[in-house]
Amino acid sequence: RTSPRRPRHARGVPVSATNPWGVHGHDAAVEALRRAIASGHLAHALLISGPRGCGKETLARRLAQTLVSPSADPTVPDLTTRAARALEQGEFPDVERIARGGVCDESNHDHQKDNSTTIRICQVRRLERVAALAPFGSPRRIFVVDSADDLQPQAAHALLKTLEEPPANALLILLASDPDALLPTIRSRCQEVPLRPMPHAALAAALEAFEGVEPERAAWLARAARGRYGLAKRMHA
Repeated sequence: RTSPRRPRHARGVPVSATNPWGVHGHDAAVEALRRAIASGHLAHALLISGPRGCGKETLARRLAQTLVSPSADPTVPDLTTRAARALEQGEFPDVERIARGGVCDESNHDHQKDNSTTIRICQVRRLERVAALAPFGSPRRIFVVDSADDLQPQAAHALLKTLEEPPANALLILLASDPDALLPTIRSRCQEVPLRPMPHAALAAALEAFEGVEPERAAWLARAARGRYGLAKRMHA
C-alpha cells in the first residue's frame, strides 16, 4: 500500500497530516468547512465568530487558500503555490479584506487619514461593485469583512442587500467578536462558524510543539491569553 499524501505547506505555517489547515483548537470548524467543500454545499456567506485572538482570521485565510489553491485533496490547501503565498501576504487579487481604514471608490476619501472607527457604507458599495466582476485567476472572489462588528449601520444595511442577492462567484466571510451586535437579518443569511478558546493545557502543548516556546512560558501564555492561540502568539512575540 502507498502511504497517504501529506499536505504540502509553506515555510512557517505549522501544518501536519492530522492538522492540514494549521488551525489549532478548531478541529470541528475545520472539518465542517471541509465537508461543505467536498459536498459542493459551501454557503455563499459565512459568519466566523469568537473572541479576539482565537483564530478567526487564520481560519478564514485557510479556507480562502483551500478554495484558491487546493492540493490533491480539494479540501486541503497547497500552501506552497504562488497563489497561496500571495494570499498569506494579503496580495492575492481575488481575495479582499474589508476593514476599518480600507479603500473605497470615492476619490476624496482617505479612511486611514480620517481615523475612521467604522467600516463605511462607501466601502461596502465598492464590495458590491467588485463582487459583481469576474474573478482574475480563481473560481470566485472572496471578501473577508474584518470585523463585521465595525460596520456602521448604513453599511450593515447595504451589505444585507449583497447577502440577499449574492453574485454566483462570490463568497463573503464575516468575522465578528460579538455576533449579537450584528443585524439579525445579516446573521440569518450566514452560516455561522463559532470558535471557542482552547483548553489551557492544549494551547500550551501547541505553543511548545509549533512555536518552540519553553514549557513554563507556554503554560503562562496559555493562561494569560485565556486559551486564545493568536493572542498567545502575539504576547510571545
